[in-house]
Amino acid sequence: MDTQKLKGKMAEKNVTQKDLAHTLNVTENTFSSKLSGKRDFSLSEVRTISQRLSLTKEEMVTIFLC
Repeated sequence: MDTQKLKGKMAEKNVTQKDLAHTLNVTENTFSSKLSGKRDFSLSEVRTISQRLSLTKEEMVTIFLC
């Protein structure tokens, strides 16, 4: 996962970690663990984040599959 690109897209869309944690219905600590790579995002979480940030398919692949 390319954490820097994800954080960049979050900043671009004015979306905080707290916002995405709420969107995913997880705690901020859980989201932080996933963002740092300590835990994996599920496929449904990737889809939800991609929708929330209006990511293209290319961006989604670049961020989550690299």
